[in-house]
Amino acid sequence: KILLERLELLETGKHYPPHLKIAIPDRFYSQEKPLKTYFVANGTGRIPFSTAKGLEFVEYDNRPLTPRWETYWFKFEVEVPEEGEWHLLWDFEGESLIYDLQGNALQAFHSGNFYDKRDWFKLSSGKHTYFIEAACNGLFGADVYPRPDKPYHLKKATTAKFDRKLWDLFWDFLTLKDVANELKEEPIGKRSLQVANKLADIFYSADEETLESWRQEAKLLMNQENSLWKVVALGHCHIDTAWLWPYDETKRKCVRSWATQISLMEEYPEYRFGASAALHYEWVLENAPGLFAKIQEKVAEGRWEILGGSWIEFDGNVPSAESMIKQFYYGQEFFKKHFGKYCETFFLPDTFGYSAQLPQIMQKSGLSSFITQKLSWNLINKFPHHTFYWRGIDGTSVLTHFPPADTYNSDARAKDVIKTIKNYKQSSKSNKALMLFGLGDGGGGPLPMNLECIRRLKKFYGLPSVEFEKVSSLFEDPHCDLPVWHGELYFELHRGTYTTAKELKKLNRKIEFKLRALEILNAFQNTFEQEKIDEFWKEILQHQFHDVLPGSSVQEVYQEVMPRCRNLLRSIEESLSSIEVHTNIQNSQVFVPSGSEVKVYKPFSNEYLTFSFSEVKASQNGPEVTLENDYFSVTIDSAGQLSMLSGNRKVFDQKGHTFCIYRDDPFFWDAWDIEIYHLNTREPVIKNSSASLIESSSTCATAQWKAQITPNSSLVSTFKVYSYLPYIRIETTVEWNETHKLLKVEFPLDVSHSAVANYEIQAGHISRPVHYNTSWDVAKFEVCGHNWVDLSEYGFGVAVLNDSCYGFNIHDRKVSMSLLKSPYAPDPEMDRGTHHFTYGVYPHLGNLQEAKVSMYAQHLNSEETQQEFEDWWVKKSNDAVFIETLKRTQEGLLVRLSERHGARQEVVLEFNPEKLGTPKRVW
Repeated sequence: KILLERLELLETGKHYPPHLKIAIPDRFYSQEKPLKTYFVANGTGRIPFSTAKGLEFVEYDNRPLTPRWETYWFKFEVEVPEEGEWHLLWDFEGESLIYDLQGNALQAFHSGNFYDKRDWFKLSSGKHTYFIEAACNGLFGADVYPRPDKPYHLKKATTAKFDRKLWDLFWDFLTLKDVANELKEEPIGKRSLQVANKLADIFYSADEETLESWRQEAKLLMNQENSLWKVVALGHCHIDTAWLWPYDETKRKCVRSWATQISLMEEYPEYRFGASAALHYEWVLENAPGLFAKIQEKVAEGRWEILGGSWIEFDGNVPSAESMIKQFYYGQEFFKKHFGKYCETFFLPDTFGYSAQLPQIMQKSGLSSFITQKLSWNLINKFPHHTFYWRGIDGTSVLTHFPPADTYNSDARAKDVIKTIKNYKQSSKSNKALMLFGLGDGGGGPLPMNLECIRRLKKFYGLPSVEFEKVSSLFEDPHCDLPVWHGELYFELHRGTYTTAKELKKLNRKIEFKLRALEILNAFQNTFEQEKIDEFWKEILQHQFHDVLPGSSVQEVYQEVMPRCRNLLRSIEESLSSIEVHTNIQNSQVFVPSGSEVKVYKPFSNEYLTFSFSEVKASQNGPEVTLENDYFSVTIDSAGQLSMLSGNRKVFDQKGHTFCIYRDDPFFWDAWDIEIYHLNTREPVIKNSSASLIESSSTCATAQWKAQITPNSSLVSTFKVYSYLPYIRIETTVEWNETHKLLKVEFPLDVSHSAVANYEIQAGHISRPVHYNTSWDVAKFEVCGHNWVDLSEYGFGVAVLNDSCYGFNIHDRKVSMSLLKSPYAPDPEMDRGTHHFTYGVYPHLGNLQEAKVSMYAQHLNSEETQQEFEDWWVKKSNDAVFIETLKRTQEGLLVRLSERHGARQEVVLEFNPEKLGTPKRVW
């Protein structure tokens, strides 16, 4: 222990001040001289180099730079001697990027501790002029709890002579110290400790010959070909498309981070790097075309891997199937166009759970393998595999790998190299595992420190070898004996992301529904407007990033995103209106109520089929209202709760539609999490007021209930019963002004005990337990569902439909649907204000397939005068098959189908020849 402490002293200097030069890194530089710097006195905002170059610069007076998100430009000249290696030392508390006089982005700077900061730039000899763009934000933007008035200081701006020999010695020393620390009781650990201490003994002496002899001893340990195990190292730079910073800052983060990686590739020819998200590449193409050209060169050389295949690293829970398909479609097309190839490996390391439909979508998008690591964060159960086949709901399997170091931000030191193999659960079946290294989340990426460690660990005696190889090399060997994981990859953390940012989630779903309609209708147009629709899709796909749609970004992000989504929805609706007028499809409305009759459009004709229903009955009985149609009767009481009969069958075990408020105090990740202990804080909202009958006709009756649920929050529920619909439609408006509270609505069902409930997911559904038999069951106390959830017994069941909710808890026989969270960080005003929800209770005979639950959920999510375009252009023989989209392409019309019942189906499609003509070829 004493010897290891002594080594740490030489590594860090511990409590000694830097001027004493106790630590080896304190001696890297000599002959340090301050720069004469000039800067733009007033902040410029985010401007390109071409604009900044022409600004008027004044001498810098060492003032702190502020406010947050502001940008300042510096200009300076240096004259570098011919002799020795010289560096620019730039220590600014924010993020910076250095440019040469021609406007080439050369390298980023960022603050931090010794191992994660970049504060130096290698200078070439001669006289040079440089510009530095300095942003008043760190790698992690504004932080989770931001300080708008935080000042940013330029702590150092100097040139200095660099001791390359001492640098090399330090990394020899550090690698030995790390191995000694990790393998204290093993012979190689003890030998490493001895050699490291010998280096320490003679470090301060001038005995170069003795020092070199012990360096050769170190090199002997670092140059052994004796390991069965291989760690595949890949430089990685996870850049959140937005998080604690807005989109425009990410555009600069991409340039900063990737310029640095290109410079590292010049210095370290063995280095390989990989990056995902086609949108990030597009931003670099737009903002730094010279850098993009260099990336293309490195991809062609095989040293830069394009990963993921998707437009952005999207949320894995909330987006629809069509959205996920479009993520891959636009991503893969971008990579093919600009790099000449498609991605083979889906890469999504940091999203908050993975839908069971993803394996099929991946494989059909040309991606045969998958890499992530997020489930290593699970709080309750440790995921049992690192390399395995992940099987989706249709039976499709993809080969999946979780890096065993349990991080995508490794520092590539001995600890993570050793952990990669020691922790590897499939080490008996595979001798390779991936290590992703480099600073991430806010960008940055690998640093020279990481690459120096890998050089020394590459062949270190007794350790796994470390090699730069293609990610695909992980999946090349036969893998016939690997375990199989069926169904979703459920993440046992961040369950609040199903609910936070409620208005954004509602807008997202509306946009998905309306884009489907627009894409279908566009297929019938003479003028080809697919490019416009593609832009609509790319816009909403961007906002489906895994920290935007989940609600876990700072306020500045949503101040931009919400208006953009509202404008997008408005543009889609305007396009729909113009197309509907042009194509004269007004008689494609499914439901046209008229008295006690409902007309339904007959496909391929101008005729309607007529169905008769009994009129809706409505009565006011004191503070209660009873509504009844041919399917059910329901009574709304003075507390807004429901009693319901379907035939002679009770729907609710106790009264349904109970609002409940829970304390919501996650122990760290505020906007992200709902923790299990919240279940102990349930407070039903039983506020007696009065239910009122406000409208009644032959086809629809409406009742309303209002309540002040807390001193600061209120709600209004409107209950609608239609003659022709088998579910009650409930429209609730909530004025929500709480902090750290969670609002749910609950339905205790009178359904015989079932072991599972069914939840809609992307283009299908999955079953989950309704009991807490095991820790795996307990962990799913809050799960994600889409348009409906259903709890059934043989012959009878109840579905809860919704238009914007994704968080559910079905335990025993009670369905709880999460409506609103109210976190404080990172957006202190998240979800405060007015919200509108539409949901329904659908009691049904038979199972959910026989009852067409999915169809009625689609109906609830459409306008009341629903435009259902399928009947207008195609006859479909099987209701289990859903038409996801009809799209015009250069090759013809693409029809995408999904099977929604969970079984093999046959379907016949008969196209309307007047609208589409007769298909000449189907493939």
